[in-house]
Amino acid sequence: LIHADDLARACLARGARVIVDAQKDALVAALMVPGVLAFKPNDDEILALPAVAAADPADRVRVALDAFAAAGARLPLVSLGAHG
Repeated sequence: LIHADDLARACLARGARVIVDAQKDALVAALMVPGVLAFKPNDDEILALPAVAAADPADRVRVALDAFAAAGARLPLVSLGAHG
């Protein structure tokens, strides 16, 4: 079993650009990997981040984008899942 953070590190070590589309613990772990180009969870998956889960529902996407940017992502994204 390969964890998302280990896979991201291995790809980065080989010079790849890495985009993480993960959920739950995998998303949280991947935030600790420096050099990830982008994170692309949906609006339900971001609830794995404690700060997002604690935020007012109207602020959750912004809090997630801030967390991805703070982790070094150059392209912080959140898709709207079933909402388009």
